[in-house]
Amino acid sequence: MKRLVFLFCLLFGITAAAQELQNSARYEHFIELRNESDTLRMKQMLDDWGAKDAEYYAAWSNYCSIMAEETEDSSWLGLAVNWIKMGLEEYPDDVLLLLKRPQVLYDNEQYQEALLVLQELEEKGLDEASCWFFSSSIYTMMNDRERARQYLRKMIQEGDEDYRALAEETLQAFDQDDHMIDSLILVPDHAAIRKFAETEDFQRLVTRFEACDTTLTREDVSNLYYGFAYKKDYNLVSSINESIQKLLEEDKVQEAIDALQAKLKEYPVSLYLLVSIFNLTKDPAVIETVAWKAQNLLIIINNSGRGTVDSPLQVICVNDEYLYLGQVERMQGVKSQVLVEEGPLAPLDQMTFVNTYGLEQVLNFYLTPPYWERLHSLFQ
Repeated sequence: MKRLVFLFCLLFGITAAAQELQNSARYEHFIELRNESDTLRMKQMLDDWGAKDAEYYAAWSNYCSIMAEETEDSSWLGLAVNWIKMGLEEYPDDVLLLLKRPQVLYDNEQYQEALLVLQELEEKGLDEASCWFFSSSIYTMMNDRERARQYLRKMIQEGDEDYRALAEETLQAFDQDDHMIDSLILVPDHAAIRKFAETEDFQRLVTRFEACDTTLTREDVSNLYYGFAYKKDYNLVSSINESIQKLLEEDKVQEAIDALQAKLKEYPVSLYLLVSIFNLTKDPAVIETVAWKAQNLLIIINNSGRGTVDSPLQVICVNDEYLYLGQVERMQGVKSQVLVEEGPLAPLDQMTFVNTYGLEQVLNFYLTPPYWERLHSLFQ
């Protein structure tokens, strides 16, 4: 479920190792220059450093990080990672370099790699407040709020004043976000919707939706989306036939669009059809219409649950799971799809995917009753 993601910034000029390590006076002076963004004097110190000790590699990494900020050239961040890598090749057990490594990986948006390093440091007992900071940030991006909270609590209990203040502020933001999410969740009442789908009021909702009636409420769109699954002639398995696919293969785009729009009259809540038309057409009026419809349907799915086993997202077909992940979560790829036989609405379709940050994330989907009823009927 797409939620507010709180990306944190190091506001206090603290490196990953500066808190608990006894660094040399020279390195501490270098860090002061780094915090002052004095790149000229930093470079002069590096040129005059002498022997390449562990602090030399850490200093070069710091220099590259500040240059990335000054020049807005992200390639410097890759160099910052490389300097730490080179340092660890010579000094594999140096605590300064070990603790700085997750920071530079995080800054370079190598979040999955940073998480693995953070887990290794925790196993070795080398984690500290800065590591908890990065861990909480990454787990937030994975939508794993409980683990993120655990590290924030560590920061409050064992971190210094600055880290405690940051963690307390973030936990407060989490609580506000959770309250907002709870207020938006609208779980469909399938027993009531099944009956409603056979009424004239339902048909009026269809007409209003097709006309992009902006006075439709969330409840209206929810009843429409889930209600359509109970219509006897609604095809939950496939919303596009081979003839349309053939038109696309023959590059007959406008004919394909026309065919898709004709199909949409039969299946007005088909996300597959709406997204397909959006991706193919260049007509601004058509784009506006299908975008409005798709957005409202995705909002209803997004508000149907938290995506957990106890509160899954609800969809009327498997296609809509993939379209939700692609359109809302901006996933980079699916890692696995398994049936989960637990939770109040089991069975659930559990999707593990790579999210927009390159991190693995898990969401659980509940396929509404008509899907399973019709699927079972195919094998009877």
